[in-house]
Amino acid sequence: VERPSKNWKSDMHWFNTADELSHEDGLRALYEGGFDTVLQGIGEKFGLDTLHVDSFGFVAVTNCDRGYIHTDWEGVGGRAFNFLLGISSAEDGGPELIVEDDKVGKGEMYYGTNAGVLVGDGTRHGTRECDHRDKRGVRITASIYLADPTEQNLDILAGDTTSVFPPTGDGPGKEWIWTQR
Repeated sequence: VERPSKNWKSDMHWFNTADELSHEDGLRALYEGGFDTVLQGIGEKFGLDTLHVDSFGFVAVTNCDRGYIHTDWEGVGGRAFNFLLGISSAEDGGPELIVEDDKVGKGEMYYGTNAGVLVGDGTRHGTRECDHRDKRGVRITASIYLADPTEQNLDILAGDTTSVFPPTGDGPGKEWIWTQR
């Protein structure tokens, strides 16, 4: 379980796999749920070679005073994504995700339970403001990081520190990511 830094202005917590065994268990569950079909569709749509699940977990939040606009990936050549899938939303909770750019501005959206939101290279986004505490509600979202490693993006992929597993850095991180191809 991880708690983001203070710039997030929320009680958000990330729950991620902590080791290879739990990662493999999660991959089996995703496979049994048909996620391999989702991967294949994304790979075909974007012309990717070896798209795989890099890491995954859940994000839970009951209160967010201000969404922290950020990017998950930059400079990966359009070959890494965060696939967000709503698991549970508080009743009457309103939109759940903010997405913005310089041309269109800011938009808000709901997570679907039968569809995901694919956040790609350079996509600025954040959790929308919410307060579900009075009704004891919680927003739970699956966050599935996808990657198609290349020699050009391997350093960036291996430098991602949003999860405990897979390993990061020059040695074990690069090696683990490259063997997933």
